[in-house]
Amino acid sequence: MLPIMAASGFPDFPWEKRIAGLTGSETRFFGAFGNDRLCGYLEILPDYRDSDGLYISSMQIVPERAGSRIFVTLLKIAHAWASARSLGKFRTEVQSENRRMITILERLGFQIEDGKHSHTKTATVPTARLLGHRIFR
Repeated sequence: MLPIMAASGFPDFPWEKRIAGLTGSETRFFGAFGNDRLCGYLEILPDYRDSDGLYISSMQIVPERAGSRIFVTLLKIAHAWASARSLGKFRTEVQSENRRMITILERLGFQIEDGKHSHTKTATVPTARLLGHRIFR
């Protein structure tokens, strides 16, 4: 994540906000493990902007596992959590410089718009459209 943040011109990541988010009562943190080590994680919570939404606060996968099924597995976990709460949308923020993730999200059906900050993009998708994608079958 740090190389993407540096490339975005936003090298000072607000760690205090990340730590505060982890302590929220609705925040959920899921890890993906392989060979006895953490390979990726997902941090989700109800969307504070939309009562019908799930917000993906952070998702990271170690570089050597990029392109693996970990990404899909983590999204399936997010879907299960959203479904249990009848949440109909997913939203996340992506660094504008993270072209690879933006392309992946577009292929999954996310709509990409300018984000709240000049260095971010907002990505949203209805839950049903996301889970209808062929990678989830």
